[in-house]
Amino acid sequence: MAKKREIERKLAAHRKSLHGQLVNQTLILGKHIKTEKVSVKAWQKNYGKSIGFKSPASFQSELVRKAESAGGIVLMFSTRKTALSQTCLCGNKQRKSLSQRVHHCSVCGLNMQRDILSA
Repeated sequence: MAKKREIERKLAAHRKSLHGQLVNQTLILGKHIKTEKVSVKAWQKNYGKSIGFKSPASFQSELVRKAESAGGIVLMFSTRKTALSQTCLCGNKQRKSLSQRVHHCSVCGLNMQRDILSA
């Protein structure tokens, strides 16, 4: 039992270290971060314990803490209102089914893979 606790402690420390590194790399790119508002509890219902191993809530809180201490801000927004994969860079909104994987804008002519466009 003690061995299992030690392994879990090491994994948690490693995860915290990785989160810190990723947060620092993110803040090098910019101090004002926009991120999707997610419900970790909903993820836990769907994915169970496996989501706990990644600890997205601790990553988000670390990101907010470090951004604010660096003079930045983290803005969290709801994806239900934004529809990022359905909005072109030019601002044109075009409804798509989930099976449509490539974005074709009728206004500006942009052709791009849908997931890359929304990122």
